[in-house]
Amino acid sequence: MLIVPLSEKMNWRNPPWLTVLLILVNIFIYFGFQRNDGRVYLDAVDYYFESGLAQMELPVYVDYLEANGEEVPAIPESKIESQLVMLRLQQALESDAVFLRKLHGAQLEVGEDFDYDHWSDLRHTYEDRRAESVTFSYGFRPAYPSATGIFTYMFLHGSVGHLIGNMVMLWLVGCMLEMGCGRLIHLGIYLVSGLAAGAMFWVCSLNSAAPLVGASGAIAGFMGAFTAMYGRKKIKIFFSLGFYFNNLRVPAIVLLPVWLGKELYQLFWGGTSQVAYTAHLGGLICGAGLAFVIKRLGWLSQAEVFEVQSEDNSAETLAKALDCIDELDMTGARRYLHAVLDQDPNHIDALQHLYNIEKLEPESPRCHQVASRLLMGLIRRKQLHAKAFEIYQDYTRHVARPRLTPELYVRLCAVFATLGQVEIPEKIMRFFLKKRPDLPGLPEALLRLADACNRKHLADKQIYYLELICSRYPQSTESQIAAQQLNR
Repeated sequence: MLIVPLSEKMNWRNPPWLTVLLILVNIFIYFGFQRNDGRVYLDAVDYYFESGLAQMELPVYVDYLEANGEEVPAIPESKIESQLVMLRLQQALESDAVFLRKLHGAQLEVGEDFDYDHWSDLRHTYEDRRAESVTFSYGFRPAYPSATGIFTYMFLHGSVGHLIGNMVMLWLVGCMLEMGCGRLIHLGIYLVSGLAAGAMFWVCSLNSAAPLVGASGAIAGFMGAFTAMYGRKKIKIFFSLGFYFNNLRVPAIVLLPVWLGKELYQLFWGGTSQVAYTAHLGGLICGAGLAFVIKRLGWLSQAEVFEVQSEDNSAETLAKALDCIDELDMTGARRYLHAVLDQDPNHIDALQHLYNIEKLEPESPRCHQVASRLLMGLIRRKQLHAKAFEIYQDYTRHVARPRLTPELYVRLCAVFATLGQVEIPEKIMRFFLKKRPDLPGLPEALLRLADACNRKHLADKQIYYLELICSRYPQSTESQIAAQQLNR
């Protein structure tokens, strides 16, 4: 089962550089230092079987397993199958630190012809060859713990496929965390979760001599933090059951027990695997705990990143409104149009359709309110200024007495003058110069009106409005501009 959270917001003005850097570091370490690990390990294994070390150790190990009541597979007659069984036994032996310690301490019954000195020389040579690989030198081995290994293991990988899978998950989950938490906390979650994952694996596999490698424990910490950061907010996820896949929205915190349950199932009932499920569990728990503390302490640099935007279905809702209009169901159309505006208060198409409905009752308060919202939305966008002029003319034709705010009137005058209109702005300006001469925006609107007069070759009117600005608003910036134009 695969469950992947889908990030719906990405701010490229502040890119997730630290996530990118972590990915690049992991890639560089693998291809720069680990690319020969496979060959080094195979050479060591070849030496193990060709030197006679296998013939000395494996029979003793089989006897040890049988003495402890463990089932040991029989060696098949087929050469290829027998080699596979021998390789599995060798891998199990190398992971069994208890057996190796007892063998080193001469605490096991061995045949009389077992030469400890010869075995010791072969064993040391084999281990020296194996230690030439970065995986064995810097991976974390619970039976032989080191402060270096529990840190470096989280930047190592066992194969190209292992690396790619981890880096994809690091990108999917890490980007959102970095944008919301900030880079310092983001890095802290990665490192602390990685250490916690290594510690969990250590506690659960004290006698394992096999090296733990991979960023999956640290990435599991990101996944745990992701669920806690979003909490009960619904996020979009992609899931696959192998034969079926889909996406849906679920509360983010629900993913935490699901991921924990998945790791526990694989750990106890998933069969033999080299995947460190206990490390994943440690990372998930640690990441979720860290995120909970970070949220409680208010350390999020951009908490709004974790605010989930509602799904935009405005196009579908608008289409339903138009269907209602075609059927002359204006009540239903209003309901759908208001639903669109609840998502986007400045949705021009919804406002215009709503205006066309409300102007059927031109004296209703709704008509004036929607006209005001529509005109304000239109004048905010320069490319829609001509449309604003058309709507204003339509509005004033339909209503007996327009009821726009003085501030909106002044802004409309400035816009209409920019379009080269003179008559309507003049009429409005005369009213406000008489009734509200201190209204904000009047000097700018008058300056734009003077410019419109100039473009219409109405020189006398241009001079009149420029002089009016200088006399009425002598301290304004517009007055300085008007004075410069008058002195040309």
